[in-house]
Amino acid sequence: MNRLSERLQTICSMIRGSGTLADIGCDHAYVPIQLVRSGQFAHAVASDVRPGPLAIAAEHIRAEACADKIETRLSDGLAGLKPGEADTIVIAGMGGRLTGRILSDAPAVAGSVKELILEPQSDLAWVRRTLLETSFAGTFFRIADEEMVEEDGKYYQIIRAVPAETKTAPAEEYEYHFGPVLLRKQHPVLWRYLEKKEQQVLRVLGSLEKQASAEAESRDRVMVRIGELREELARIRAVKEHYE
Repeated sequence: MNRLSERLQTICSMIRGSGTLADIGCDHAYVPIQLVRSGQFAHAVASDVRPGPLAIAAEHIRAEACADKIETRLSDGLAGLKPGEADTIVIAGMGGRLTGRILSDAPAVAGSVKELILEPQSDLAWVRRTLLETSFAGTFFRIADEEMVEEDGKYYQIIRAVPAETKTAPAEEYEYHFGPVLLRKQHPVLWRYLEKKEQQVLRVLGSLEKQASAEAESRDRVMVRIGELREELARIRAVKEHYE
């Protein structure tokens, strides 16, 4: 098997479970192959909603001599799993809204696991809010760990969530966006992201402020966007204050 990317290596390193792993939207099935071959999991389910990628995953599984331990399932989200079947569920590489929908559409399955490993590629605040404020068939989750990696100029946040007895919520609103554990760690990759994002927001904000003064007919629309960017800038700077 090809060497795992840093993103996938980090996902694997954050998993603490054993027993049965379910990789939802498995792509090439690199994560279950790695974790089954290492002996951490005795069994895995690699699922995807698309037949083509699932066939490619099955080829990789056979090539790595893991077909007796990893089964492939054509499934939309968690629909192919029974409650309690998986100890660990991985959902990586999808949009945040889709990630949240997959969990919310199968609350009994989501609520029966020992850990969730999520790597949403957008709408991170929405994912964290859904995760922390939703009862999944009576089970709440808390964020136990977070990591962040930069790969090929892109930034990825990875969340490990475990069952909690009660609903939990971050102390500050901006923690939904940037991660309570990442902030507690004063994560260096998050700092680099904040620095880059702050400069991007400042550039766009400056351009829009000039546009608002020059184009009266579009002023209202532009001012709404300026307000949104100012809020984002304030959020970024509030987070940066946590770094010593």
